[in-house]
Amino acid sequence: LNKKDEKIALRKRNGHHPDCDEFKDHVIRFDSKVFCTGCLGLALGSISSIFLILVYLVIANEKTLMVLYLLIFLGLILIAFNFTEIMLPDRHKIIHIFSNIFIIVGFLLIVIGVFELTRSKTYAIISIIFSVLWIYTRIQLSNQRHSIICSKCKEKCKMY
Repeated sequence: LNKKDEKIALRKRNGHHPDCDEFKDHVIRFDSKVFCTGCLGLALGSISSIFLILVYLVIANEKTLMVLYLLIFLGLILIAFNFTEIMLPDRHKIIHIFSNIFIIVGFLLIVIGVFELTRSKTYAIISIIFSVLWIYTRIQLSNQRHSIICSKCKEKCKMY
């Protein structure tokens, strides 16, 4: 083995997280299955958003300007909550799951609010583009957090 190989210890992964005590708060176990709390929250948020968009399409009544501004504001608050939660040094698995549900639902609320306010598909698409940029930012924050966790770890694996 060369020096580089000596520094790297092989480690199993649970999903896309290392099977490591430093990442035990990043996964949740159901029976013998292991799920990433972030991905689980994003999946549940997507399912929730599909349900909410169906409700929105069925209940197509007029909304007041105040309700539409409130939707956008609430969406921004949900996104801000997610960005804040991911940067906290200690977090709880369940809060992290809900935080990731909230970011997806927040995207939906903003897109609906912008579309209803403007009645413009172009502005709705711009809102979707912003949502993609926000989720990309969220991924980068997560990667940065994982790198920090790995850099402080005493193990040699350094998965991130």
